[in-house]
Amino acid sequence: MDPALKEELHESQLFNVPRLIEHLFPDSVLPLAVDELAEQLVNERSFYWNPKRETWAGCPDLTDPSQDGYVETNLAVFLNAIGTAIHEISKKNSNAKVPSKRRRWDMSTSTKPLPGGPSAARKPDLILIEVGETPSWTTIKVTAELTSNIEIKHQQHNENQLTNGACMVFSSQDERRFHIGVSFCQTEVRVYVFDRAGVVGSVKFDFQKEPKMLIRLLAGLTLSDPSAIGFDPTIRHGLGGKRFVTVADKEYEIIKTLFISDNIRGRGTVCWHARFDGTDYVIKDTWANVFKELTEPEIMKMAGDVEGIAHIVAEEIVQVNDRDDTTANIREVIDAENYHDRDLHADLVIQAHRRIVSTPLAEGLPYFSTKKELVSVLIDAIEAHRRLVEEKKILHRDISMNNIMMYRPTLPEAQPNPTDEGDTHASSIQPHSTDAGESSQMRKGILIDLDCAIVMREDGRVSNPATIGHRAGTLPFMALEVLMGLPDGEEQKPRHDLESFFYVLLWICWDYAGPNNAERQNFDIMRTDIKTWIAGKTFVKVGRCKRKDMRSDEEIFDDSVLSLFAPYFNDLKPCVERLRKKMFTETDEEIKHQDMIDILEETRKALPDTEDWTPDHDKEGYGLTGSKKRKLKSYERTLEVIEEEAEELPLEPPAKRRKRAPKIEKRSRWTKPIPTNIHGMTTRRKARLQFRGLATSGLTCAPSCNL
Repeated sequence: MDPALKEELHESQLFNVPRLIEHLFPDSVLPLAVDELAEQLVNERSFYWNPKRETWAGCPDLTDPSQDGYVETNLAVFLNAIGTAIHEISKKNSNAKVPSKRRRWDMSTSTKPLPGGPSAARKPDLILIEVGETPSWTTIKVTAELTSNIEIKHQQHNENQLTNGACMVFSSQDERRFHIGVSFCQTEVRVYVFDRAGVVGSVKFDFQKEPKMLIRLLAGLTLSDPSAIGFDPTIRHGLGGKRFVTVADKEYEIIKTLFISDNIRGRGTVCWHARFDGTDYVIKDTWANVFKELTEPEIMKMAGDVEGIAHIVAEEIVQVNDRDDTTANIREVIDAENYHDRDLHADLVIQAHRRIVSTPLAEGLPYFSTKKELVSVLIDAIEAHRRLVEEKKILHRDISMNNIMMYRPTLPEAQPNPTDEGDTHASSIQPHSTDAGESSQMRKGILIDLDCAIVMREDGRVSNPATIGHRAGTLPFMALEVLMGLPDGEEQKPRHDLESFFYVLLWICWDYAGPNNAERQNFDIMRTDIKTWIAGKTFVKVGRCKRKDMRSDEEIFDDSVLSLFAPYFNDLKPCVERLRKKMFTETDEEIKHQDMIDILEETRKALPDTEDWTPDHDKEGYGLTGSKKRKLKSYERTLEVIEEEAEELPLEPPAKRRKRAPKIEKRSRWTKPIPTNIHGMTTRRKARLQFRGLATSGLTCAPSCNL
């Protein structure tokens, strides 16, 4: 298993749950009741059942080790034969609920990587797809793993492979509520459900000894409604591939998927560019902790008319089968009093499926057009942060490159922006009309994602006990004191967010060759000393490394930090040095919003309005490089290879790991690390994948695109 996934799912795995399969696939979701199907499949006259041996006829020998996909092929043929029989029996019954599209098992990916998802070269043994579909991570419905051994280590190997597959599915499909994986250890079968609260696994059953259970499982997987195997039934599919989603009784057309998070457990955020009545919006589809005192929509409504903060239009908890869609629905089958790990079950967080509609539709910070616009947007974001703190007593706590956006105001005057409760407030942030021409004025900065925010009360207490006490934030941008650990009873302060703004500016100067999302091509931060900011064994060690750089003398800071800037950003070095001194070396006083704004504003005024930078003659590998081959923008390395190079970042010191195989240098080109969101758990994997979807789309979103 990907080590980051292992850490992510720590203490969230509930295995050996009785009656899980019956809970997933009761008779009510099957085309016919299991007893009716078994009457025709498991009897003396059945072609599929051997009455003398009381075993399935045609079942391959699953004790044979697989070679070149031979055993996987035979198992797929066997399962498809039973699935076809169930389908044919159901069609003959006028009362049966037979879907228009049925599913089949495919084994072609057991010997070659499955295409279509993030760049990991994974090869699931079996996949379930609709008849006629091309195998891909974007099309698969269920994954299955096979081993010829029933020993515990082989069972765990299947679990690990299914977990990796679930991560790939969640990273590739934006309509997933949960994912099902099936493990075959010879004829022993276990079913796993992966969702935003972790993993639930069934007790094992032997399909030779319990034929009805196999019938129930195959009927459910191949013939039930897609919602029964984890798909979202509230998304409507129209003609021409169009999709629609309803929020607060309004149906929005989904124009584009802007972001899909790559985690299993957690918020699982998906962001869509959506449109209603000619106006563009952003819809954030996420799974929120139900135990939080204040939800993100509630905090967004509290922020109200604060300029420079994304504004909420509507929100709701998604309803499936006339009930709130939460992770508790899968786990309600567990007998809490008699379950073998009651404490683990009791401590699990419940995640509720929620949608938030907001404005404006914005663009990511890396798409700045000039350095002047970049600095101007940062000033706007810091001013918005100050207003949020001073006027509403709300502290963001997750300032990152992904949460500072740019938008172009299209209306000269503020207009009322109604919330879903019917309230109105004056707002300088307006929905972007698709019919309006683009203004030539410089874009403005906006802050998004209040999911980690807390409300600072006059008595010194803060809201959201479910979010406090954690190192909230995005790893490369987390303040030193947050990384090192705040004293007991102390929570994050505005100065910590201001420090995060500083790190955002640093990261832009390191990671980009120029404007308009021009990422550097011949630079990898993991080959520099700054890699210690994102790869370490503990938060404290990361904090120590960052503190050494930030509090060093001017010469060392220039060598370790400023020298890594892309040439395009050289004229920002004096600004960065002044900000660093103000924060870390000049005074013991806390830095204030105005301190940063003054330094940035002075820099902004000195920068030119227009620039002649182009990628054609850039020194960072974008344009003419003499006889050298231009390095292409790529995310081709697999997750397995990346994990050989970068440690995960556990909350506690990890157990000893196996030594990594010394074959890194023979692998494909490097991919640079990307910021990761950390909120109560650690996922180094997120650091590598978080911006992948945004890097090619250009448009990003007003609500949170974090994980």
